[in-house]
Amino acid sequence: MRIARGMLRVSVVAALLVAIAGVVTAHFEVIKKQDRIRESWNEDTRIWKGLRCGGQFLGKDMREYTNEFGVIDIGRAGCSNGRFLATFDEIRDAINRPAPVKPDSDYLAIYLPHLGIWPVLAFIAFCVVNLLGLLAIGVRSTANWIKAGFR
Repeated sequence: MRIARGMLRVSVVAALLVAIAGVVTAHFEVIKKQDRIRESWNEDTRIWKGLRCGGQFLGKDMREYTNEFGVIDIGRAGCSNGRFLATFDEIRDAINRPAPVKPDSDYLAIYLPHLGIWPVLAFIAFCVVNLLGLLAIGVRSTANWIKAGFR
């Protein structure tokens, strides 16, 4: 009986540890996803601003900054720190388009789907530890029965 009670306690501790690991893991996944969303928005905004800056060159002679494929390097023309290739159509499209909307990264909306599997894993840990306890009791009982001469 002491083994069964001990295994029940150990199984509760195992389930709690798995649940805590799930909570922490899901939290870090949310932080990573929010960082990716923020970086994507920053990149979209940088491109949009660069293309809008290129709008000052519409209707001007840009042969000096145009490559053999007809693409303008507006970065060399002063609209970016590095190379920034664009066409006049892309520039016109950026001028007519509003700025990228800053994403609303609601923590719980991202967190709950990442948390989903962890309660199931905690329940599995609870069951496995209890089954190991029952197996230990069965092995001990069988060994005692054999030792007593099958009585």
